[in-house]
Amino acid sequence: MRIDQILAAFTKSQLQTFRNILQVLALNERTIVEALEYVNVITQPKQGVRLAKFCPECESPMRLFQVNTPNRATEVGGGYKSQWQCLGCGHDIFSKNTIQEEIDKARRLQNGTR
Repeated sequence: MRIDQILAAFTKSQLQTFRNILQVLALNERTIVEALEYVNVITQPKQGVRLAKFCPECESPMRLFQVNTPNRATEVGGGYKSQWQCLGCGHDIFSKNTIQEEIDKARRLQNGTR
């Protein structure tokens, strides 16, 4: 199948976003495969709840977010890369680990390994 036939399924806006993503990846010497692996990790439904990380304040489940991304809405400063947020009381725990590192850490703790 030709590239124009494949990309015809997407709107002009979606293609512009895709182009922007490719440009940022290239500027940072990253690949589309790395981006896809990351997207697969962060789009897993209810990942934070399944990891069973609980709030130290109220013991409710916590959800994991990426912070300090190019999207200004996620800026928290401090060099943090991820944030756990309580689904009950809203308590925040910030980490300088990436989301994948936090997931791996939570899984190790859940399995009783370090």
